[in-house]
Amino acid sequence: MPRVLARLAERRPGVGVEVRTSAGRDELLAEVSAGRLEAALVLDTGDALGDLGFPPPPLR
Repeated sequence: MPRVLARLAERRPGVGVEVRTSAGRDELLAEVSAGRLEAALVLDTGDALGDLGFPPPPLR
């Protein structure tokens, strides 16, 4: 995924793309909640397809 996003950033310079491969799930979700990021991709590590392997963050 980082390669795909990097290529997107190259092809569409007006789109802000930031690739972080070392950020933790909680940090990414906090930044989305605070509005510092518009979206974050989180690896699905649950046992079943679509199961994130962790509880979703509380709704605000």
